[in-house]
Amino acid sequence: MSKSGAMTDAFESFAHSLRILLEAHFGAYELLMVDPHEAAGNVEQGLSQLLNSIASLYDVAQSVPGIDFDWYGTPETAVLLSIRNARHHNHANRIRGLYNFHLQQPSPQIPRKYVFVDYPETKDGGKGFDIPVSWFDFATLLSMPQKASRIRPSAVESMKGYLLADKFDSYATEYGVPSEMVFFNLNPLIVNAGIKFVPFLKPYITPRSMEGKWFAGHFENVERTDPHTHKTHVINVFLPA
Repeated sequence: MSKSGAMTDAFESFAHSLRILLEAHFGAYELLMVDPHEAAGNVEQGLSQLLNSIASLYDVAQSVPGIDFDWYGTPETAVLLSIRNARHHNHANRIRGLYNFHLQQPSPQIPRKYVFVDYPETKDGGKGFDIPVSWFDFATLLSMPQKASRIRPSAVESMKGYLLADKFDSYATEYGVPSEMVFFNLNPLIVNAGIKFVPFLKPYITPRSMEGKWFAGHFENVERTDPHTHKTHVINVFLPA
């Protein structure tokens, strides 16, 4: 298979995984009250599929001489690849999503208070949907020795700066919750990553599907989210046992 063919296949997988994650998210609302474990599992699998598709794009890009993009030197993409690798290697609780985390707690039918770190709408009105993932788990990953995490120190520092990690550390205290109860919205950060890498890959992509064609153009026109502007609020979560 040609390099452009492999890149097209990987990008098609990426585009379809974005749709699948969106469907899992909206399908979860009704399913959560009927079978919360299935709903949480669908969202978790959708996110894992998306992250794996980005890792596939990274792998293909390494074999294309014309692509000069530093995936781990760019914090937007380093965040997603690091989460993907943590899930793949079972590190840091696999960076749990909120539904999955809550269902692991005793008596999930009892409401629990979480701090959700979100980001403002972009100027083009783009808000998307919410994918809350555990800050505690991600911070644990970043604190692991390099030999275990396989993340070079420079990448760790760039991700901390990109996400304003120091602010996250204060939110649990500010809202009076354990540090494990702080979650952040990954969806705007996925968009930020796409804005970074899609232009480098686009010359080697010939989209075939409706999703592939749409997302190939979308990331060149959508507004970037400011990761340094946090919108924090408390959410109460309870689900059937």
